[in-house]
Amino acid sequence: MSLDIKIRNLEAMTLAFIYGPDEVEINALLDEFLLSNNVDNARRFHSKMVIKNRGHEKVTYMKYAQVPEGTSKMNHISIVSLPKADYMYIQLSEEEYNNMNNDEVAVYMKENDLQVDYSKVFALVEDVISDSSKFNDVYFYVKKK
Repeated sequence: MSLDIKIRNLEAMTLAFIYGPDEVEINALLDEFLLSNNVDNARRFHSKMVIKNRGHEKVTYMKYAQVPEGTSKMNHISIVSLPKADYMYIQLSEEEYNNMNNDEVAVYMKENDLQVDYSKVFALVEDVISDSSKFNDVYFYVKKK
């Protein structure tokens, strides 16, 4: 598979952020937070980190929702402020996303002198429905080395 990797500039965003091992629970907590802050139709992102160790797999789910600037954190929900910046962008089908090989991404980053900046977010994956197909818009916050 050949990835169509691009650089996109995204406007500044304030995101509510929660993570944990139970995807259903963290979705419910994020929904409750958005409701309590009167945030409707929030732009949402997700990602997950999978760590494999000795045949065991540990998954951590991360959920993000765009909220108005000035929104306060609450309980398990953190607030992340992202500046207007360049993001490495890849649009993938559901199958491509689930089977993504990071080698192409590493080559692209090396050729373009980029590194992912994990100080703010791990990755932002936005589900997109188009003509009855589901895609994943994947954004990595990057900086020049």
